[in-house]
Amino acid sequence: MSPMTLAAGWPEQVTAVAAVIGVVLTVVMVHAARAGIPRRKLVYSIEFTPLLSPTHSRLTVSLDGERINEPQTATLKLTNTGNREIKAEDFNNEPIDFRLNARVVTVLSESSTHNRRYPQVEPLGNVLKMHPHVIGRRQEVTYKLLLDGDNPSIELEHTFSGSVRRGSPPSPMERQAWGTLGVSYLLVALILIFGWSTIHPKGEPPADKKAQPTPSSS
Repeated sequence: MSPMTLAAGWPEQVTAVAAVIGVVLTVVMVHAARAGIPRRKLVYSIEFTPLLSPTHSRLTVSLDGERINEPQTATLKLTNTGNREIKAEDFNNEPIDFRLNARVVTVLSESSTHNRRYPQVEPLGNVLKMHPHVIGRRQEVTYKLLLDGDNPSIELEHTFSGSVRRGSPPSPMERQAWGTLGVSYLLVALILIFGWSTIHPKGEPPADKKAQPTPSSS
């Protein structure tokens, strides 16, 4: 490629570099904007497990001398998937009520990731009340309950300022996959921009449009 061609292609190279910088700045600004918006998200899941099978009708379950007619365990998990710590004031001075359509006999166990403190819960009839408390970012809290009821389900009542939904929190591999996907998109954009400017430099017409030699007349 001659110096004249390089000089002619210089504005296109500057345009390509400016386009790449624009793409990078856009990605950075989007991530900065997302990180700057407070999002308090509480994701919960629950699993019910009957303790007795209909084929074993002579078996019974009791607690402190009280017979449990339809014993089931429930494992309730809650995870803060937002980008901010959940504070006690985000509960607006009201508990989150988990209505289970079965009597909550007792709380069998309570645990949290990284040995963090967790909200205290209180069984009250068919309702498990979770009192206001700090829940750290990505903290997962697990409660195991003993229920008495043949058809348990779950409904929520709350005045929580953030969002509360049923589902599964993203795993570390899923979070890493989303980050890898973003980097891949950026690399593809870079390849397309630089590749196009290299294959079609300004100042060199495409091969099929180059002047063809005219045959000399005899």
